[in-house]
Amino acid sequence: MPRHVSILLGESCDPLIAGAQSLLKRGMGPACLVDATFGGGGHTAYLLEKLKELQSAWPGLKLVGVDRDLHAIEAGRERFAEALNENRLELVHSRFASLLGHLSGRPLVGLLADFGISSDQLDDASRGLSFLGEGPLDMRMSQESGDPSAFDLLETLTQKQLETILWEYGEERFSRRIAASIIEARHRGELVNSTRDFAQRIIRALPAAHRHGRIHGATRSFQALRMAVNQELQEIEAFLAGPVIKLEPGARVAVLSFHSLEDRLVKQAFRDRKFFLSLTKKPARASDEEVAQNSRARSARLRVAERLL
Repeated sequence: MPRHVSILLGESCDPLIAGAQSLLKRGMGPACLVDATFGGGGHTAYLLEKLKELQSAWPGLKLVGVDRDLHAIEAGRERFAEALNENRLELVHSRFASLLGHLSGRPLVGLLADFGISSDQLDDASRGLSFLGEGPLDMRMSQESGDPSAFDLLETLTQKQLETILWEYGEERFSRRIAASIIEARHRGELVNSTRDFAQRIIRALPAAHRHGRIHGATRSFQALRMAVNQELQEIEAFLAGPVIKLEPGARVAVLSFHSLEDRLVKQAFRDRKFFLSLTKKPARASDEEVAQNSRARSARLRVAERLL
C-alpha cells in the first residue's frame, strides 16, 4: 500500500462531484471525470467511493486516473483491480499534453490535479528525488521516457543556466555560489552521479553560517533541479491550455499547488472571466489539524473554478 497521504481530499474532490451531478441532468452519454495526477491513488480512492451513487444513475460516467509515472499506473492497476473490472475506473499513462487524446472525445465533466510530489516517489532512492537516501541523480517522473536525468543536465548546463534554474525554481539565494561550485567540480571531473554527494557539494558551497538551518541546505536546489528535469511549469501550462479549457460548461477543475510559481499560473488562468468562474477567491489552505498530521500540507494551496459557456 502507498505511504503517501493526499491533502485537502474533500475540499478538492467534493466540488468536482457536485459539478458532475449538475451535468447529469443534461442526459449526457459517456463522459470522464479525470484525476490528472493519479500518484498513489488517494484522490482516486476518495472519488470512487463518493461517485458510486452518481455512476449508478449515469452508467456512462467513468473516473479516469492519469499519471506520467508508469510505476504509479502499474501499482494502481493492482490496488484498484475491482473498480477497473467494474468499468468504473480507467488508468492511463500519459503526460498532460497528450491527455485529451486518451479520452477519445468523451466529454470532460471534472478535472483534478495535485502538483505535489508523492511521498512514495521521494522514498524510492532509485529516483534520486531526495538527499535522505543514496541513489542516482535521476529525478525523472517518467524514467522510461528517455528524457535527460538530473545528472545529464548537470553535465551540459552552463553556469549561468544552472544559476538561473536554482534562483527561479528554488528561490535559492546562494544560487551563484552553488552553480559555480558544481560547474567547477564538473571541470575537474569530480561530478558524481550520487544524490548524497550532490547534496554535500551544495552544503559546502553555502556560507558556513547557512549550512545548518531549519531547512536542509540542499532542499531548494533539489526542488529546482527536479522542476527543470521534469519541465514541471511547462507541463502545468499544457494542462491549463488543454484539458482545463476542454471542460464541459458547468464542469469544475480543482488544482493543488505547492510552489508560488505553480500557483501563479493557475491563478492567472482562472482569472479569465470569459472561461472561468473562480470558486476560491483566495486559495484554500489545510487546517492546523491536517498540517499537524501531515507537514507537507503546510505549503498546499487549492484553487477551484467552474468552466463557463
